[in-house]
Amino acid sequence: MNITTPAVAQGNASVSLPPTMCATSLPKKGVLSNPPVLIADQKHIGVTNLPVPLNPLSLTWTLLDSPGLSLRNSLNKCWFHSTLHLLTNIPSLRGSCSSKNVGHFEKSFLAALSAIFSTRQANVVNSFFHLVKDFSGVNNRYGQVAVPDFIEYLCSKSPILSSVTKFTFLSKLTCSNCKWISERKCNDYSLKLHLDGKAHVSLIDLVNLNSNAVLSGVDAVFCGHCKVKTSQKQARDYDNPDLLMLEIVRVTKLKNNWIKNSAPLSFDSQNLQLPGFLRPYRVVGSCHHRGSLEGGHWITKILTKRGWFEMDDLQRKCRKISSPGVNDESVSILLLIAEDKFRI
Repeated sequence: MNITTPAVAQGNASVSLPPTMCATSLPKKGVLSNPPVLIADQKHIGVTNLPVPLNPLSLTWTLLDSPGLSLRNSLNKCWFHSTLHLLTNIPSLRGSCSSKNVGHFEKSFLAALSAIFSTRQANVVNSFFHLVKDFSGVNNRYGQVAVPDFIEYLCSKSPILSSVTKFTFLSKLTCSNCKWISERKCNDYSLKLHLDGKAHVSLIDLVNLNSNAVLSGVDAVFCGHCKVKTSQKQARDYDNPDLLMLEIVRVTKLKNNWIKNSAPLSFDSQNLQLPGFLRPYRVVGSCHHRGSLEGGHWITKILTKRGWFEMDDLQRKCRKISSPGVNDESVSILLLIAEDKFRI
């Protein structure tokens, strides 16, 4: 009996896997021996036996050739421009900008992104602003709308953006008294990383601190076995997504006031191996809040085939910069893509 096996893309051609190694049976976690060429979850049509990807995330990704349209500040909407510039650097989202049969909000949102990286039409970006200008943020914690809050708002309104950014992790709590373990599957659009103190910290240490914490005192958790609140050890298992967004939580509430933490953060921009993740990642974008909570400003840095650029809507043009990650006191959002997804 002849067995037809799924095809795996390799360059512009394709090869077949042995019957014992179907693409759909490959492990979901870990780094494959030759991961950039894998296209999983395929179906075949006609007699050509060519794979048709069901999910844009299954394809290898490329960077922007160059920075997109430079946007100019007006109406104090740097948070709006900064967010859109960051999102244009998500390859699978760019590939969805031509999607049909989407709602009015989604259509306007995707058109605004396309206007930045493709058509370069500022009026289209401005038209989308009128749909979101009344969004006031979650709590005005940065003294204005915060980019992380606006990203989550967009995810709640755009099914396409939500599907691209959402990731899953397993949160596990272990009671210090009875060792009873409770597990909960969680979904989020970004991994929230809370700073501890104002001293310099590496991103690796910060992820480890937030993924393996001891919850005690006012943070104690109710134990279903002990029937009281107890000190518990928290641990997380991540699902190693293709794309990962990190929020560096720099603003916290102390009594009735918001306090900004400008602790310097350092990280590698390539082959970044984070605790709890099996795949190395590359930083492809970042959003930064500069200044105070009374007079701050949002800017974005993006990686292109020409290198790193800073997008600041107070400047007429973007400027070329070195990669971020050296004692950075302003970074609030990091956009990461798994190294094995890249085709430069």
